[in-house]
Amino acid sequence: MTEIETPTMATEPAATQQAEPKQNKAAILLNRVALVLSFVGIFVAGLLSLTHAMALSIPCGDNGGCDVVNGSSASLLFGIPVAYLGLAAYTTLAGITILRGVFGVANTKLLGLSALIVSGGGALFSAYLQYTAYAQIKAFCPWCFTSAVTMCIMFLVQASLAQMEIEPAPGARRDSDVALIVALGCITVIALGAESTSLIHRAPALIQMKGDKIGQEMLTPDSMRQGPDSAPLKIVEFSDLLCPSCRTMFPKVEKFVKDSNGQAQLIWRNFPLIHNPEHKMSLSAAYMCEYAADRGKGWQFVDAIYKVDTDQLQNIDQVYGVAKSIGLDVADIKAHMKPTDPDYMRVMRDYNLAKGSGFDYTPTFVILAPGIKPVASMAPDLEGDLKQPQYQQFLKGHAN
Repeated sequence: MTEIETPTMATEPAATQQAEPKQNKAAILLNRVALVLSFVGIFVAGLLSLTHAMALSIPCGDNGGCDVVNGSSASLLFGIPVAYLGLAAYTTLAGITILRGVFGVANTKLLGLSALIVSGGGALFSAYLQYTAYAQIKAFCPWCFTSAVTMCIMFLVQASLAQMEIEPAPGARRDSDVALIVALGCITVIALGAESTSLIHRAPALIQMKGDKIGQEMLTPDSMRQGPDSAPLKIVEFSDLLCPSCRTMFPKVEKFVKDSNGQAQLIWRNFPLIHNPEHKMSLSAAYMCEYAADRGKGWQFVDAIYKVDTDQLQNIDQVYGVAKSIGLDVADIKAHMKPTDPDYMRVMRDYNLAKGSGFDYTPTFVILAPGIKPVASMAPDLEGDLKQPQYQQFLKGHAN
């Protein structure tokens, strides 16, 4: 009896062990798909969060729509950048997916419900944002679109997992899941690091000018200024009035100058990115800025245009509307808007100086101080550059 029963008892557990992995195979596969989607989303949302936090222009190919979308009111939810919310959602989904892989899909149904809710809410909000970009902003951001597609697919995967009837299985170490998690994590970190490094180091390091040429070309007396002319520290800002990063940085630089106790001065130079189709009104806006400056309303114009979403500045009448809102005569602007007008010529002078100095992005800042080589600084570097001892000595009044 013993010899007959022993193989029978040994065979039954083996059959059971083979049945469970086969039954759960589809769920395990879908959970791994969700894991991949989570890290794709972390990369995209992470890059968008980085560009927002560091006031960088989003790499967008030739269409330029990313900056338009990023500069609109739709990029914020209750004052919080949508990119930050997306990064939080994808990170949460990644954590849930990892836990489900470790403890088993069937054993973590509550976590699965949480993932379904997060991805469902994210998919609905992403669809709304894409509609807003298409119907209202009329611009296309491939990064935002990629994030939306990723979240929608994630929702479909989580919905499929929720509908599966999977019997609980004993926990088992899944070396393949661990390897996948490590590989995806490394790839995401490396990709984000490489892309962020590329973005940050696009600015030129030094301005190739010496002596009198700096004074003559960077410190022109007819440029708009904040702060006293006696200030030893000069910050020359080359800016595009339709640039989202310029809009983010301007109040920070303005506050820095106001808090410097007369030791810093901001000098405004117009650098309209006329090669970018999404900035097609930037040249006209720059001209109107100079026109306003001639009439003592230059900074009023900057403040007014920065309060208008860039998607509402896509035709000349909308830019005229900004000028009219601060009391400028639109008919007179139209009469003077021609290449021979002094205001127009100042814009082109500033533009040619920026291009001749090797600038390609806005805002670009030039930091000038007595006895120190002029330095070009982009938005993410400016705060750190101004904290350097060679500049702090002027701000603290310790210069010799």
